[in-house]
Amino acid sequence: MNSVRCVGESVQFNLIAKSWLVRSLDNSKKLSQFDVAGIILLLLSFGFCVWGFSQFQSNTEDVVQWLPDNSPTRKVYNAFEKKFGSDDFLIVTWGDCTVDDPRLKQFCRLLLDEDSDNLIQSAVNGADVLARLRAEANLQQKHVVSRFKGIFFGIDAPDQTLALIELTKNGSADRRGSLRQVEAAIAGTTDLELDQVMFGGYPYVGINIDNQLRNSFLYFLLPSVFCATIVSVFCLRNAFLSSIVFFAAISAAACSIAIVPIFGFKFGGLMSIIPALVYILTTSGSIHLIHYSLDAIGDPKKLIAIGWRPCSISALTTAIGMLSLMRSSFPAIRSFGLFCATGAGFALVFQLFVVPWLLYRFGTGGQRKLAQRSTSHQVWDQTSLQIGRYRFLLAAAGVAIMVFAAVGLSRLTARVEVEKLFAPDSEIISSLTSLEKRMGPIDQAEFLIEFQEVGKEHFHARSKLVYRIQRYLSALEEVGASISLHSYLPREPSGKRLRSAFKKRAYQQGLDAQRDELAESRFLHVDSDSETWRISLRFPFTQETDVGEQQEIVMDAAALALETLVEGEEFATITSPVSLTYTGKNHLFHSAQ
Repeated sequence: MNSVRCVGESVQFNLIAKSWLVRSLDNSKKLSQFDVAGIILLLLSFGFCVWGFSQFQSNTEDVVQWLPDNSPTRKVYNAFEKKFGSDDFLIVTWGDCTVDDPRLKQFCRLLLDEDSDNLIQSAVNGADVLARLRAEANLQQKHVVSRFKGIFFGIDAPDQTLALIELTKNGSADRRGSLRQVEAAIAGTTDLELDQVMFGGYPYVGINIDNQLRNSFLYFLLPSVFCATIVSVFCLRNAFLSSIVFFAAISAAACSIAIVPIFGFKFGGLMSIIPALVYILTTSGSIHLIHYSLDAIGDPKKLIAIGWRPCSISALTTAIGMLSLMRSSFPAIRSFGLFCATGAGFALVFQLFVVPWLLYRFGTGGQRKLAQRSTSHQVWDQTSLQIGRYRFLLAAAGVAIMVFAAVGLSRLTARVEVEKLFAPDSEIISSLTSLEKRMGPIDQAEFLIEFQEVGKEHFHARSKLVYRIQRYLSALEEVGASISLHSYLPREPSGKRLRSAFKKRAYQQGLDAQRDELAESRFLHVDSDSETWRISLRFPFTQETDVGEQQEIVMDAAALALETLVEGEEFATITSPVSLTYTGKNHLFHSAQ
């Protein structure tokens, strides 16, 4: 009996399914050119989004975008990059990384050997520095460690060392690719696992910001999606029609994200609101278009003929308003205006092509129900009457709100602190804090000393003056460590005996002869009539500091040291103008505020 009952139920189910399928086929529309166009558009959009998302990067920590085009600070930094290249660097170390660790040299060798995309400028480690200075300057290990403490050797653990990886401009532009290459070198290093390694430097921080920004899309989009969808359901009161609006809006928002990396741009903090804006624009336009469609049910061409003008005017006025931001002198605002306007274009495309097609294919039932529904305007009529009755009171309230907002705007201040983008107990902050305690500060600023109207003569005197200024700066409480060309050079012989005088003279002549060779380093740049010396200063990254005050202290100390030194007989040969400059990403953050 049970088997007979099961067979009977199965036959009954098959008859019902067959009946439903026949009705569906009878009521279905033949595949039209409009269907083909809609499917092709969706497939192209999907491929477009996959392509764009695969190249996604952010530049939230890039403060150059928040400096005006003609900003003196930006010009100085551009000049620095032109002379010395990118100041982006990665720090790589692990718990038992010492100068005797064979994994350190193997890692650096693999990293440079596999650099087919020219992402890595150099990969220097403490073992290489120690071997070089032992050979060239005949220094003992303790003296080498003393020179590079906080740079290549740990402050609290002098036996601990690291690999300092400087990136090219290509590497700075492709931080994620640079880190992938570093991780590949780690994977190829014998007995070294990725979870053992500690990272530091702005490229590493920037990649974590990329990841956080990707996640932030959810935080920005979800409230917008939720509110706009609720409005859509309230206005349409039909699940199919609301689903059509949702699909079109989310697709347009996805395309507005994908186009940014495809055009070679990066997402900044301001751009993160573009998807939410596009979603709301598409939702609003689609709801209006569906109401227009009640006069063209089952006829997408007629719907487009009715709706293209109001939808186009709405998108065009939005795009024009956003494109007006292209007149801004701030790159971040120009990019925001450009891609907001592009997003409005995507919203228009999905409104005029995708929504009519989906209505034609899946939404005719919902359209008929919406057309048959009797809607009462009593609530809105009463609302209009009340607004007219209390118009002066409402106008006064609006003016008061604007005044209150204007007062708030006048007190608005900006703080551009990368470390504040992460929670204090986040994994990256804990990692960077641990790294700084072990190895030393990792936030770097660049101090430049430029001698104008000079040639090869008295190069040794200028070199000595730079060394003295570096010592003054290194003694400042705010400066955690410093590195310059002098960190690699032998010290000038001292002493008053005749033999010491001969050694000193030979040292000075040798240094003068090596001027052009030394200019090939990343700490000295020589032009036809000028020399620029670079001193890299390290400051704590994870500690809250006043960057403006920090800059003033460094500049005042350097100016005082320069003035004091050049007045002495020791530097009487230096008569050319000398300029002091403070730059680097640390300084750009402060200027961008």
